Amino acid sequence: MSEFDQHAVTYASAVNDSIAFSGLTVDTFVRAKLSRLRGIFAAYGIGSGDSLVDVGCGIGTYEKDLVTDWSNMAGIDVSKE
Repeated sequence: MSEFDQHAVTYASAVNDSIAFSGLTVDTFVRAKLSRLRGIFAAYGIGSGDSLVDVGCGIGTYEKDLVTDWSNMAGIDVSKE
């Protein structure tokens, strides 16, 4: 198990603890980033027929949502999970 694997289970709570001062949860920031990513994809003409690769995907936070629009995607991370 790598150092990164050790944090996978507690990642969301660690992030939430780090941003608690804002009164928001990690989900708020994830939704904002996904919205921004979709805007960038649209601006560059990247559509559902294209392939996506998330380098450094961690626990797959963004893939879980993006896969609904881009079925041909992959995440790559040092973690074995």
